[in-house]
Amino acid sequence: PSAVPATKEAAADAADAASLSPGPLGDASAQYLVGAVYESGRPPLPPTGGVAAAGAAGAGSAPNKATAVAWYQLAAAQGHPRAQHALGVCYYYGEGVAEDKCASVAWDRRAAAQGHVKAQYSLGVCYDNGEGVAGEDEVEAAKYYRLAAEQVTSLNDSPGRKGWAAKKTKGAWSRERAKGRQVLQRNRFFFSGG
Repeated sequence: PSAVPATKEAAADAADAASLSPGPLGDASAQYLVGAVYESGRPPLPPTGGVAAAGAAGAGSAPNKATAVAWYQLAAAQGHPRAQHALGVCYYYGEGVAEDKCASVAWDRRAAAQGHVKAQYSLGVCYDNGEGVAGEDEVEAAKYYRLAAEQVTSLNDSPGRKGWAAKKTKGAWSRERAKGRQVLQRNRFFFSGG
């Protein structure tokens, strides 16, 4: 990233995170965590080993959205779905970058294609409201709400039960969308954060 960390310790941590290199651009998970730290101004909790500890760059400082975006871009370029969704959120709200709903949708599509639940839900909202897409599209909105809800439902269902997502009927787009919203609302704690 082009931003200069605030302290020598932050610079060292950032360099360590970027150099954990399974790929030519560095470790995407570490880069995502460094971005999350710069976005929030605090380290991720609880730390889980070396990669999470590498996210301590900028810990305890004021949030720096522009620096967070730079780190998210590094990780997202390597296909990290949480970083891709985090970039989508930054573009959607104009945090650290100029607001761009189309760029938000593009990044969320990449993350959603990898099964990222929050990105799938975000795409449902964008299609539902006609933001960053050609216009309101209830069919596409229902598709993304359903994808997200199926994952959340499968996490909440016991092995012997069938969730509502398994009981689909042809032409049930409106009911499906409404139920998707209900499931996601009941599980809103799951959707907070990156």
